[in-house]
Amino acid sequence: TRRLSVSAEDMGAVLRALDIVDTIEGGRLEITGTSPGPLPAGPLSARIEARDYVLIDAPVMAKLLTVASLSGISDLLSGEGIRFRRLIGTVTAQNGKVHTDLLRAYGPALGLTAKGDLDLNTGQLDLAGTIVPAYTVNRILGQIPLLGTLLTGGEGQGVFAVTYRMRGPIGDPKITVNPLSALAPGFLRSLFSATPSTATDADGELRAIPRRTDP
Repeated sequence: TRRLSVSAEDMGAVLRALDIVDTIEGGRLEITGTSPGPLPAGPLSARIEARDYVLIDAPVMAKLLTVASLSGISDLLSGEGIRFRRLIGTVTAQNGKVHTDLLRAYGPALGLTAKGDLDLNTGQLDLAGTIVPAYTVNRILGQIPLLGTLLTGGEGQGVFAVTYRMRGPIGDPKITVNPLSALAPGFLRSLFSATPSTATDADGELRAIPRRTDP
């Protein structure tokens, strides 16, 4: 078994130097993984953690936030950027194909999850997840009577959120969003947890209202 360990004090600079993405500034990155075969052929199973980075000028993220009617947050991308405190999750990779059961990221503006597949050979992706605007989280958590319910996963209203699905070319995927009237407390707790989580079926935890698709 081969072991992989990668760390970087400036994640954005490393990703730009490797010509992977140029939409991230700063950030500390740690990747640890194992592979039964020679790298980079894999398969590689890895845990990824990143802290304190900024997402800027990211067209796909801007499109997703706009379709989800979160244009105020989307506007940050063309300005100071969207700050994230932490990203954590697991991936498997082999022969240019990457799969994640769950990635979670959160910051002052929003929290989000993603699971699905990325094919670097064909330039296609198929990802789904949930976006939680941080201002709704802050508003709900500020109401003391609901605090215990939200954090313990008991009965309660939860917070507004949006599920999404993006499929197609990496640079311009088709995006479908499903606004939600309520978010299960347990999901909120796991999104902002400091430890890795296993993927769950979001549809089982969320109560939906009509779907919206990008033009």
